[in-house]
Amino acid sequence: MLHKHSTIKAIVIGCALSLTAAFSSFASSSIVKSQAKVSLAVDDMYLPGKVNDPVTKQTKPAFIVSDNASFRLTSEDGSVTTADVIVYVNEYLNGQDVGVRNRVLKKTVKIGESLNLLPENLFEQDTESGKAYDFVNRCYDVRVFTDASKKNYQDFYFGMVTDAVLEELSENLEQ
Repeated sequence: MLHKHSTIKAIVIGCALSLTAAFSSFASSSIVKSQAKVSLAVDDMYLPGKVNDPVTKQTKPAFIVSDNASFRLTSEDGSVTTADVIVYVNEYLNGQDVGVRNRVLKKTVKIGESLNLLPENLFEQDTESGKAYDFVNRCYDVRVFTDASKKNYQDFYFGMVTDAVLEELSENLEQ
């Protein structure tokens, strides 16, 4: 029979191993490959990780950031020169097990053009209220369309945490 201390220790070790596996299973470079011949490169400090998407109710590979991340798209073979980008905030409705997708940005960008994850006013508002860092109930979905029909797209996910949490996660990865 396990003692209470041993059980808690086992749970903590299990969680730490799960986080390590989650971080190490994600590509270590700043570029995520897509089937659409387009990749997303994050220009700011980030950690590879995973987020819970409230809309799909699935765990998704993600860039974990602590600021309004700047990113750009790259074309793997040069065949794509522009793309339509839509950024969504995916979050649970208060007290419900239902996720909603709220569009916060829609823009046509040139490949290589830098773009911030959120409009500055929304970023400031959500960081001041703390909503931006509600990692358990919220994630950010960057949907990239590379064709005129708007049928083919690639989702790139972000999770936002405080500077202190990002630093702690980074230190845990180094150990």
